[in-house]
Amino acid sequence: MEHIVSNELKQHILVDLIEPNYKNEIARNLRLKKNFKNMGLFFETLSKFFVGTSSVLSFSSGIYRFELLSFLAGTSSVVSLVMLQYSSYAYRESKKITKETNDILSKLHIQNISESKMSIDDNNSDKSTMEPSTPINK
Repeated sequence: MEHIVSNELKQHILVDLIEPNYKNEIARNLRLKKNFKNMGLFFETLSKFFVGTSSVLSFSSGIYRFELLSFLAGTSSVVSLVMLQYSSYAYRESKKITKETNDILSKLHIQNISESKMSIDDNNSDKSTMEPSTPINK
């Protein structure tokens, strides 16, 4: 025997449970997307600073013959790579959150949000961090 659910119960579930949940999820995702995007930009910028620092220290170590400068140059390079990895992670998370949000918006028949260009480096060889994860509605 099949149980028939009343329209009143369906309306209650939709209005009181599902819709507020969608609202909270979208607001949370938009905050997270912004935070991850800002983190990505911060870490990418910091990485470029450490690349410059490493270059200066490396050249200085050749001139002044001070071994500590070589060590600091190498350490600065490693820190730069770590910052670049953090940046890449943050950009991927931002894209993932954008996709999740767009999935919710699609269910609600609302136009998707687009993922703007992520990297500040126009010549970045990994173009996947710069492409939107969802189609852009015009």
